[in-house]
Amino acid sequence: EGLENPMSCAFGAEVVGTDAKTLFVNTSATAGCDVSFSLLFRTDTGLTAAQQCDVRVLPRLAPEVSIATVLGTAATKVNAGAPFALDAFVQSSAGFGVLANWTVDGALVGGLPLDEATSTSPDFVYLSEYFASGSFVPGPTNLVFRPSTLVEGATYTVSLSASYFGVPDGIETDTSVASVSFTVNRPPRPGLLTVSPESGDASTERLLRAAAFEDEDLPLEYRFFVRTAPNGPFQLLSATVQTTNAISLLLPPAAGVITVKVVVSDRFGAETEAFASAEVLAGTGEAASEEAEEILGDLTDGVGDLSTDQVYQALQRFTGFLEVALDDDEVDPEAVQDLQLEALEFLNAFIDDSNVELLQADLLETQSGLLSFLSGLDTASDADGGAANELFEEVLAIVEFLLADAVDGTQEATDDSSFVTVL
Repeated sequence: EGLENPMSCAFGAEVVGTDAKTLFVNTSATAGCDVSFSLLFRTDTGLTAAQQCDVRVLPRLAPEVSIATVLGTAATKVNAGAPFALDAFVQSSAGFGVLANWTVDGALVGGLPLDEATSTSPDFVYLSEYFASGSFVPGPTNLVFRPSTLVEGATYTVSLSASYFGVPDGIETDTSVASVSFTVNRPPRPGLLTVSPESGDASTERLLRAAAFEDEDLPLEYRFFVRTAPNGPFQLLSATVQTTNAISLLLPPAAGVITVKVVVSDRFGAETEAFASAEVLAGTGEAASEEAEEILGDLTDGVGDLSTDQVYQALQRFTGFLEVALDDDEVDPEAVQDLQLEALEFLNAFIDDSNVELLQADLLETQSGLLSFLSGLDTASDADGGAANELFEEVLAIVEFLLADAVDGTQEATDDSSFVTVL
């Protein structure tokens, strides 16, 4: 009768054996405790006898293990198309060596084993010397999944186990385990992109609308792009994040059909694309050159009142008109070069004065596309070296600003390939 617990150790449920002579006590939570059992025997006639049994529960040593990664705001989903890293560490407060091992519960793409699906080894060995000071391991237990190795829609549990080795006889040890579960995000279900009207001149405002894109992870975000040449880069039409599925604007002209694109992303960043074509007629080369000059004049006059979106949309139309003008042998290439230089000077001043806060990967692509055209010279013309040098200096000034700001870490995205594109 009775169970004394002078050290306030935490016990599980006590179970008395079927013969009433055996007491089972869960001591998993009492490591290091001194436990005193007071046994009272009582007969049917009222006679009693007491016996005390003192027990020390020896500790079972185990390394400390922790997964430090926080899986986004909702802590539930990751994207299959991007690398996915889990940051973790182990510690040996006892000073023994540690064996650590990652495992994954859930099938990987193509039945890949974990060591082929990751760019880091799932197995780690730390000698006791590593823990001489008892400090934490600075990150070498990280696990990095390669892109497209996780199955969209699947749920995984990834675990890091750690156990001691090289332990002297007489010391009991346990294995420590830390786990994290997550679901792999599915991109929005594909929809359609339409341009209305599909054909018209460069002064015709177009409505770009993305329809029928569906996803459970709302809100959806929309980014619209345009490409004026079949093999040219797509350039961002609106640097401002769009939470509505449509945008109305003037598209840049081209000698042929242009391509517009929408990238639809859910709140976890998974993306789906759709494309459409449109015809934007520019007229003669001389008319195109005059339109470009007028756009540049409007930009210069309204520089303080224009948004980033307005500036880049106008510059895209400007370069489209100049491309049309350059294809016309009747247009003076030196006049086009002068317009190029003026546009570069404007862009340089705008980026410098506006403190551009939109240095994300997509906008860097747009800026690099504009720079690529604006800095180009008509090699068949008799352009003088002085003008060429001025163009070169303006380009360098802009690139220097963009790269310095990127290195400073103020841009929204850190896509190194975009920085290389600018160069």
